[in-house]
Amino acid sequence: MQFSGNVRLVTLGGSTAERIAGRSAIAESQVSIDLATEDKRDKCLAELEASDRRLAMGPIRPTPYDWQFVFEEALADGGFRVHFGVAWYDHDFYAKNKDIFTDPRHRKIFSRFGADLDDVEVSHWVREAVER
Repeated sequence: MQFSGNVRLVTLGGSTAERIAGRSAIAESQVSIDLATEDKRDKCLAELEASDRRLAMGPIRPTPYDWQFVFEEALADGGFRVHFGVAWYDHDFYAKNKDIFTDPRHRKIFSRFGADLDDVEVSHWVREAVER
């Protein structure tokens, strides 16, 4: 993640020892969403917070993925960029779901805070196994 404006840590998400539960991520996704106004930023952060609460209290523990840190960045043009990560703990689940942000359900979520796919950037990183 690279920042060009003023940055504030919003939440730790699943980046706590309790949520990681001794697991090592097999992949990570870094997500950035561009938002034009404070209102859109606030709605985006509220959606992420609600999703994080659902994930933390979900029926499957430990989960095959979890949220990581959430940052908000104030940009020079008056807009905002929200950054967050996803830690993936199950390879098959990652392979099946890494691009889920493009599905109609996620597009509907984005529209609730005034964003569309053109405002979303996602980078994936897969950990390679090293033989010793």
